[in-house]
Amino acid sequence: MDSSKIADVNNPDRSEDEPLSSFPLSPSLISKLKDEGFIYVADVKGLRPMELHAVTGINLKDCLAVVRAVRKDTDNKVLKALQITREGNHSSHISTFCRGLDNILGGGFATRSITELSGSPGIGKTLLCLQACISVQLPTTLGGLAGESVFIDTEGKFSALRLKDIAAHVTQLVKTTTPQHNLEPTVESLLKGIHYFRCYNCLEVLAAVRRVCSLQKENQKIKLLVIDSIAYPFLYDDYESELVGLKSFTTQELQDLVNNHNMAVIITNHVTIRGDGQCVDLVGELGEMWGHYPTVRLILHWKDSERVASVTKAPHLCNAEAKYEVTIAGIEDKESSEVCSNHESKKRRIEAATHS
Repeated sequence: MDSSKIADVNNPDRSEDEPLSSFPLSPSLISKLKDEGFIYVADVKGLRPMELHAVTGINLKDCLAVVRAVRKDTDNKVLKALQITREGNHSSHISTFCRGLDNILGGGFATRSITELSGSPGIGKTLLCLQACISVQLPTTLGGLAGESVFIDTEGKFSALRLKDIAAHVTQLVKTTTPQHNLEPTVESLLKGIHYFRCYNCLEVLAAVRRVCSLQKENQKIKLLVIDSIAYPFLYDDYESELVGLKSFTTQELQDLVNNHNMAVIITNHVTIRGDGQCVDLVGELGEMWGHYPTVRLILHWKDSERVASVTKAPHLCNAEAKYEVTIAGIEDKESSEVCSNHESKKRRIEAATHS
């Protein structure tokens, strides 16, 4: 390879007429690309790995390497701590409408953050995701972001009827507790604010995430992405030899959403038991490497016949737990010291947020 053609791999300002041979790709891969007519950056720019694979016949792992190599967001920027602190202060939160959960999460599901919900089946992971899709659409004075959401469903657990119940409850609460805002949300308007993708394998998940990046550029009201669940397509797919690369590329796309588009990402994960019988822990699936990607890990589990949410990983939060319960209205605080209806409990929280 001509050394004069080798460019700085950390330079983000690569021109479209720069040869692919200037990137840190193997000579055999460069040769395969050249044989198929892919010689310059412009030839592969904008292509997805699966599209490059379909056109060239090159294995998907190598196609992932090519696409990653030409991405312009590989720039290693030098930042000052003050700048990082100021950018962190621009994060917003989506209320869970559960006081205990909001408290241990520092206000709710944060933007610029990937929150992982782990837990056994039936513990309330999907329900909490559906509730977030509704609450993100409320104004900031009520714990929302006045935005919209995208729900990527990999297991077929998305329930339109359950979502309708939550929307109806929130609509009624807003109308009865905040008449001064002149808000008139309807069940139909709240359902319209949720964009739905049904994916059956990891390739479709990757394509959907890429699609969300495009949607967000067209519609900046999209502030929340939910993937329910991230584990299923990677645990039960046929692309065993390519899963590591696909998983890595998917997480890169998710990081782009939270870092560059100020979005909140919520992903659900399966759990497995780790321990020697005397000391047992619940841990998320997809291995140890995956555990580094989420910013916040929230494990939902049973404790003495009660549902409990525990923060087990968060650089800016203390490990803590909160009790909750599942009701027709969604996820609610576990009332212990006083007896009151779920409606009244949530009503008081909305009123408190309005007057704070």
